Amino acid sequence: MHARWLVEIATLFVVQTGDSAVPAVGNQAFSSHRYWTVSRQRFERWQGQLSTHRDQLETAGASRRIEIWKVLRPTMEEIFLSDVLTRVVAAFGARLESQGIDADIGPIAHSVLTTQEDVRHRCLRLLMTPGLPVDQAVELNRIRFGLEQWTDTFLAQLPMGIEILPYCFDSDRTQDLIQEAADRSTDQAKLVAWQLMSSSCQSWMSKNTSSTSANPQLNQEIGEASLAMLHPGRFAHLSPFPLLASDRINTLIDQADLWVSRLLHAERM
Repeated sequence: MHARWLVEIATLFVVQTGDSAVPAVGNQAFSSHRYWTVSRQRFERWQGQLSTHRDQLETAGASRRIEIWKVLRPTMEEIFLSDVLTRVVAAFGARLESQGIDADIGPIAHSVLTTQEDVRHRCLRLLMTPGLPVDQAVELNRIRFGLEQWTDTFLAQLPMGIEILPYCFDSDRTQDLIQEAADRSTDQAKLVAWQLMSSSCQSWMSKNTSSTSANPQLNQEIGEASLAMLHPGRFAHLSPFPLLASDRINTLIDQADLWVSRLLHAERM
């Protein structure tokens, strides 16, 4: 699974703000711990990849550095892409903890976020390494900034009462986005807004990020665990969710790429 799909999954945490009569959570006990475990494995993989390439960059010549950056870029993109889901899940977990629904997911999601921020900072420091081609630096910085904006956009759509500012990148921008979301008075308006955001974000990512995935299997496992935190009833209005989601979420089976693609794009066909 490409990390772009993790951003798509983050949009599902927006959709779960619908019918308050439907439970917000799915298989929490297993899924939240699985989310933490696999995230830790991916963090270790990232750290190893960043350290290896940093050491190579310190001794390589100019032409070799260009090749190293090409190899490293998918990892750096994956780190930036993963910011979105990590922060949305952290806000979601904090809400469940504050409401007394689940005491574990909040600390677990916050722990994942803390490590994500550490790896992100390493990535940003690496961007300042001498020898990075200017065009690569500009593109990676544009990706970083764009994903920060998408993160704040998705966070602003979460239910009123969730303290989201600790998880956003720009509090002023997020406050404005919260006000825009509050002006959508009907569930239909919220759904249309979600569909537009999801479509626009996927289009933006396709144009600006590479198709190479640094850690596809770990991304898939994180995606499955994240999806399992959500209750299938939250998506009853989204064809073909009723046919696919319940068994897939509860059993955490494979092929998340196909399932998420069908789920998110069914309304666009």
